[in-house]
Amino acid sequence: MTPSLSVQLYSLGSLPARQPHEVVERLAELGYAGVEPVIARGSDAMLEWARSMGAPEMEPVDLVALRAALDAHGMVAPSSHCMLPEGDEAEAILDEQEALGSTRLVVPALFDAEAGTVEAFDDLDRIKRLAERFNAAAERARPRGIRIGYHNHFWEFATDFDGRSGLERFYELCEPDVFAEVDVYWAQLGGRDPVDLLASLGDRVELLHVKDGDGRPEPSCPLGEGVVDVRGVLDAAPSATWHVVELEGLDEEQVWPVLAQSHDFLVGSGLSIGRAGADAGA
Repeated sequence: MTPSLSVQLYSLGSLPARQPHEVVERLAELGYAGVEPVIARGSDAMLEWARSMGAPEMEPVDLVALRAALDAHGMVAPSSHCMLPEGDEAEAILDEQEALGSTRLVVPALFDAEAGTVEAFDDLDRIKRLAERFNAAAERARPRGIRIGYHNHFWEFATDFDGRSGLERFYELCEPDVFAEVDVYWAQLGGRDPVDLLASLGDRVELLHVKDGDGRPEPSCPLGEGVVDVRGVLDAAPSATWHVVELEGLDEEQVWPVLAQSHDFLVGSGLSIGRAGADAGA
């Protein structure tokens, strides 16, 4: 099955919060089938971190307005970025997922509240504790038909454990239904060949963040014009059901043509399906 195409709304900065209907309408016109919003419930640290990573004007998206826009334009939100559902906010986080119609909750980073930093993958005991937290969250979410996943950046590859990265060690300790959303560009910048990584993770990979650039963290470029072997990485992940286009460091005028070019490259190359594949990929 050829995966469907989605857009990580982080790529558009504050636009999804300010103009949800206009953003969804325009993405539908470009041919995308879904979106992946960032939901900040459970931690103000997520928004602060997102701003530090290139979205200085980012604001929480009104999920009711977003769902209405998606329904109006025949689109879906198969996944969203959110804090791990644990602690006092756990049930509210899962409630929002159900309201949005999202069945895949992706954790983009885990925060060490005391240190004010993201959790590193540099120690096996720490990795074991992180996996235990994910397994507990997966057990909580499972009765609702929601699954828990993790999205990598570059720091998960900084430490080598007998030829295995911290990310791979983490998934070895997770329950089978804890899935991977692999950001192929961050993996490459972290020194891990994304094709080899995807082969290593196998069926654990359900979502891909497809991104390209010149070897710097940002700005992104249209897919197929940078250093990533896009066809190679997508061929290496046959279990992925959605390809999620994400862009870094582009302003509102720059982002739309790059989204259009990236869509046309993927669909024209037969690597992904646009709106026609929404039902199959959901």
